[in-house]
Amino acid sequence: MRSTNFAFLLFFLFTATLQLNAQKEILKIADTYFANQVYQKAAKYYLSAGKDASAKDIQYKLGVCYYETNDIASAKSILQKLYQDQYGKRELNYYLASMAHNEWEFETAITHYKAYLRKLPSGHKDRKMIIGKIKRCANGLKLKYQAQNSFIENMGPEINSAQDEFGVVQSKNNPERFYLSSNREGSTGGKRDKEGLRDEEYGKCFADMYVVEGKEGIWADMKSLGNLMNSSQHDVIEGFNQDGSVMYFSKGYNFDKSRILVDTFKVERSAEDYPQAFLAKIKGSLGDKHLNIYNDTTILFSSKREGGYGGHDIYVTQLRGGRWTEPSNLGANINTPYDEISPFLSNDGRKLYYSSNNEKSIGGFDVFQSVFLPEQYDWSPSVNLGMPVNSGSDDTDYIVTQGGKTALFTSNRKEGYGGKDIYISYLKEIETAQLASGLAEVLFVPETMDEDSTMMDDIAESGSIPIANTETVKVREYIIAPLFYGDDELLLTPQNRRQLDKIVEMMQVYPTIQIELTCNTAEEGINAYELYFSVKRAEKVVDYLKKNGVDLNRLNVKGLGNNYPMAKEIKSGGNLKLSQRNNRRIDILVHNADDLPVKLIFDYPDLPADLQDYKYEEYKSSISGLSYKVEIAKVNQLYQNEILSKYDDATIEKNLNDNSYQYTLGLYNRYNTVRVLKDQLVLGEFKNAKVIPYVNGLRINESNIENYTIEYPDLQMYIKEEIQIKE
Repeated sequence: MRSTNFAFLLFFLFTATLQLNAQKEILKIADTYFANQVYQKAAKYYLSAGKDASAKDIQYKLGVCYYETNDIASAKSILQKLYQDQYGKRELNYYLASMAHNEWEFETAITHYKAYLRKLPSGHKDRKMIIGKIKRCANGLKLKYQAQNSFIENMGPEINSAQDEFGVVQSKNNPERFYLSSNREGSTGGKRDKEGLRDEEYGKCFADMYVVEGKEGIWADMKSLGNLMNSSQHDVIEGFNQDGSVMYFSKGYNFDKSRILVDTFKVERSAEDYPQAFLAKIKGSLGDKHLNIYNDTTILFSSKREGGYGGHDIYVTQLRGGRWTEPSNLGANINTPYDEISPFLSNDGRKLYYSSNNEKSIGGFDVFQSVFLPEQYDWSPSVNLGMPVNSGSDDTDYIVTQGGKTALFTSNRKEGYGGKDIYISYLKEIETAQLASGLAEVLFVPETMDEDSTMMDDIAESGSIPIANTETVKVREYIIAPLFYGDDELLLTPQNRRQLDKIVEMMQVYPTIQIELTCNTAEEGINAYELYFSVKRAEKVVDYLKKNGVDLNRLNVKGLGNNYPMAKEIKSGGNLKLSQRNNRRIDILVHNADDLPVKLIFDYPDLPADLQDYKYEEYKSSISGLSYKVEIAKVNQLYQNEILSKYDDATIEKNLNDNSYQYTLGLYNRYNTVRVLKDQLVLGEFKNAKVIPYVNGLRINESNIENYTIEYPDLQMYIKEEIQIKE
């Protein structure tokens, strides 16, 4: 009997060992798929890992797999439980933030993004990206309550797959036929790695071109354009000429460096009929892509070529005298230091849609629109198209269909079928710009052209557009750099005077502009002194501006002390002077310039990555939009209280009307949060502590606070609790 039990025990241990080894092997396979971003297969293996599948690390990876494959309900269930269980992986906050961001829960997203930011070490590559996402969530809070101009829906499984579908182009001759590109399963080149080599296990398909027809929401099967057009490379449809007889497309192993080709759609083909290179001055090697073939003489596109505003810009080239012109940048009202891509010009040539990831977006890329102003011969400042077209993800490739009733666009939002999907937008009002014929040859005037040019005369005589005023509104450019000072405390150096003279000129030209001076120090002395000394330095700049005719009501002054360095505070060594030189500065912030014909370029030094400190960037992000602080004292001299050393967001402001100094603590974006700090201070020695609201860093006066409540609904709580108390 004893031997039988022993044999059974051996068999049990042997079986358990086999199961344990099998589970380890399964997890190894799952981790390999996870590392190669093959999330669907990774999830399958994690689920089959037996008891190990319940471990928190495995559950986290499974939640990420669900997130990446757009199973957001399952991802939420797992990741939120891990958050409640205080699972320590810092990226957990990032995924929770991303899900909230995608669902327009911007305040929740900001909370998690900030939690993730706090866990990142100084200099981490993600810090700048997360700060940008916080800013975009703040934009979302502003746009969330605006009227929505359309209804959208996913085009469905007949069009979309678990991979990417993007870049829809409508047929010129058949409005019910559409062309698009996709890297869905079964592409011509099969699965390949990033270098274009076959990799059926971990690779992804490269893009092919497809055609599909539909009527009244019923779609036929998508069809490939065939092996002559599609290849082992990325093949992406770009557009057609005016009569639809010529197709333009790009081909390459890299989306940013593809050849632009043309095809004439011949039924019977020979070797010579292979698609030919496009002979315009659009070069994939320069980062040219996203062509909008407006007509046979005008093409818009995006490019990273040198000479732009930064990133991808929107350019135009035109056929003149049988030759394509040198591409012309569309200017500062369209392009920014960020990326502007996928342009689409309406049929009348006067409304431009494109996508940008600039700081006015609410996600990654948002769709923007600009209208051509014939009286100024320029494009209007761009406007975010708002929700629901724009989301917390990337929204691109926006086109308005013929007839102006609907629009199509690409989005990788998480409620889709996977990757990028095609969405349709049902417009509440017909886009009348799509009902007209093109005028693009009039709208793109070379930058060197003036009133006396023959082309301008021809335009005026033709009567094609009204010529009320041929004077071009000039966009003035100002390069604004910080005012640096050294050990000698000399602020009004020749270089700083030249910078201030530019500020004086700008304020004379644009009387609505306000300037904010924020002074920073590099010393690690007593906080009360560092704050006070910083604001006293800024006062020297105020005196200079006042002597040069600047109204004090247009100036705002703050001292930040050493709370928000731009460079790491080095104690000693070779980088000590570099750190101090960059932290001893007065930053010049410009307010009320968004709607003016002015281009502001803020020139900050490029610091080595190991020397960068992102506290100042975090400060600028925190004061963007609505913020609150608690004022603890208003005095006429240096205020010394040890509490200033307990808060790393203590600030001093100079009231230029009564020459008082206002000391504040905290920096929050919601009233309920700042109210907690205020109550704590009131219970202590600061009985008169009060909450102060700011918009973009400037105090809001109680007399006009109602003007901001629509854009910032959180102010309603402040008004209810703070202003009425005083009454």
